[in-house]
Amino acid sequence: MKQMLDTIKLLENQRDEWLKKVSSIENTIETLKQSLGYSAQTSFNGNGIGGGSMGKKIEKYDVNGSFKTKIMFLLKAEQRFLHIREMAAMAHSMEPTVSEEDFLKKLSPVLSTLKKEGQLTNVTSGKSLRNTFWGSPKWIDTDGKIINGHEYLPEFLFETGKQEYEI
Repeated sequence: MKQMLDTIKLLENQRDEWLKKVSSIENTIETLKQSLGYSAQTSFNGNGIGGGSMGKKIEKYDVNGSFKTKIMFLLKAEQRFLHIREMAAMAHSMEPTVSEEDFLKKLSPVLSTLKKEGQLTNVTSGKSLRNTFWGSPKWIDTDGKIINGHEYLPEFLFETGKQEYEI
């Protein structure tokens, strides 16, 4: 049993070292591309980051970056309102060593801070706060409606009707 645990720890350390090396290589590639005039933008969905501006320019997902940077990258890459569960799943796919539950715990306070700073806004579908989606204030029109092309995915909505329980 101890040998297995030691092996797991060793493999996790090796994986972490490789992730750092890969991140460094990606940074070097992006720097070289920029020096040649190529666009250095990459995104979660593989289609490049859209033209919307949400604060400072974030070019790629940085596993070593702050949660603010990670959130802004995901929103900028997707160019639409995202549910916190959706952000956690995306971040987990970029950082498989961190569970979605851990991301969920850390995302909520950061989202609130970004909203207070005016960098993000949220929209709620219905009366339930469980149906809150986050995005850029620029994705809301003057009537408070989401601008076409920036809508959230309806599959992330929770049913909010009364639920009957059997005892």
